[in-house]
Amino acid sequence: MTKILITLCLALGFCVSTLVAQDTSSQSSSQGNQSGSQASQSNQGSQGSQTSTSNSGQSQKMSGKVSSDRKSFNSNGKNYTVSNPDALKGSEGQDVTVLVGVDPDTNTIHIVQLVPQQ
Repeated sequence: MTKILITLCLALGFCVSTLVAQDTSSQSSSQGNQSGSQASQSNQGSQGSQTSTSNSGQSQKMSGKVSSDRKSFNSNGKNYTVSNPDALKGSEGQDVTVLVGVDPDTNTIHIVQLVPQQ
């Protein structure tokens, strides 16, 4: 009987510690996203339509020209590889504004959304 109680207490302790660890990581993740969002907003305000290439995990607006095969994107004289070229279908060879995630280490962008032309 004592072994069963000890086993149950250990299992309960393990479950609680796992839940606390997950809660702590989600709180730090959301705090990181909030600070990244604030930095992104201040960058957009000071840079206008220029793109900052921070690795904050936040989406950024970027304007530029889509290649004819949709696999690359040129913005402000810098070429980026597009990780999801199907998102640019119908925009081949056009100047567009997109919402992207940027990986500055590999010069790769992931298209989140095409921004409608105004």
